[in-house]
Amino acid sequence: MLTPVRVPGRAALPLAAAAIIALAVGIPACSSDDGTGPPPTPAAMAIASGNNQTGFVGTVLTQPLAVRVEDGTGSVLAGATVAWTVVSGGGTVAPATSTTGANGQAQSQLTLGPNAGANQVRASVTGTTLEVTFTATGQQPPPDVTPAALVILSGNNQSATAGTELPDPLEVQVRNAAGTALPNVVVTWAVTAGGGTLGTASGSSDAEGIMTNAWTLGAAPGANTVTATVVGAGTITATFTATGTADPVPASIQIASGNNQSATVSTALANPLVARVRNAGGQTLENVVVTWDVTGGGGTLGAPTSTTDAQGLASNTYTVGGSAGANTIRAAVQSNTSLNVDFTATATTAGAAVSVQDNSFNPFNATLAAGGTVTWTWTGSNPHNINWVGGGFSNAATQSSGTHQVTFPAAGTFTYYCDIHGTPTTGMRGTVTVN
Repeated sequence: MLTPVRVPGRAALPLAAAAIIALAVGIPACSSDDGTGPPPTPAAMAIASGNNQTGFVGTVLTQPLAVRVEDGTGSVLAGATVAWTVVSGGGTVAPATSTTGANGQAQSQLTLGPNAGANQVRASVTGTTLEVTFTATGQQPPPDVTPAALVILSGNNQSATAGTELPDPLEVQVRNAAGTALPNVVVTWAVTAGGGTLGTASGSSDAEGIMTNAWTLGAAPGANTVTATVVGAGTITATFTATGTADPVPASIQIASGNNQSATVSTALANPLVARVRNAGGQTLENVVVTWDVTGGGGTLGAPTSTTDAQGLASNTYTVGGSAGANTIRAAVQSNTSLNVDFTATATTAGAAVSVQDNSFNPFNATLAAGGTVTWTWTGSNPHNINWVGGGFSNAATQSSGTHQVTFPAAGTFTYYCDIHGTPTTGMRGTVTVN
């Protein structure tokens, strides 16, 4: 027998009495001329199983909710339709209606609501006032504290002058598989490219699962990377990238190449003058304007200014002055002319050549600049010599082959002759004109 069902406003009645009352209020008696009566009528229902369960919010209870329905004789009743309705808690039932089987039972599954606390479901027999209420309790599942991801929140892809601290800190958040932030997880940090230093090597995530770090870039311009790793879970990492840029302020200028060349007066040096500009960190600087000035010896430059290239180099051409001797050229950073460097070049005079032929010097007059050298070469078959009128230079002994050289440091016109075939005024003689 089932436990009596309490009808609101009335005392509990035994199932047999309930059946008698049902007859009294007009339920037809079980009689017919052919010996069959009307189908049994649901007279009682009770919870069979599944009440007072506990489960995690949003999950299906482990046991179905089940009721048992009996007829007026106390026998289980098959074929009764039971409706299932969520009363509170926000869960869902499936199916919403079910039919009692041969054992008089019908059932449904409850998926608990999203919030912790009581959930109620009402089961009622369709077409009757019979109903029962199930109660279940939803609980929050224990937190998943297993790290599954290390997410970059901010600080990635920054740039700053090489060797300086990035303006924004590096920030990561530790999360579990559901995306929930995890506090008190230890994270280690390491510079993996570019050099530089970090504010700390390791630390723990805060109440919101977040950890931050400061990063000072390496001294050289270029790519820098830092990797954060969850301790105990080496595959859970986050990598930050930053770019170190060159300090744009020039701090020095040096000679790169082209110093201490020489060239014949009024001719261009074989190689350009090249200066290199660097910043305080020693990095070469591009697009820096360099001014060029001749500070000694005359001569001309290819351009008054030039601009440094990607290697920090600025170059210029130079034609030495018209007089033999030292030439100096100054290269300076246009934005700060106190940063300068001096190149030196030497202007040399062109030489002259004289052929000593049979009974003549060719050319008769050799012309050159001060500091130049004349070279005599014996080409004839007869022996000859060289003697200077008034002295001052080395004479050449009598010979029929070979060479003789004399350097003339100062301007003037100088006469010489062969005393075998001429005199200072006649015969085999010549002059040298020095400008």
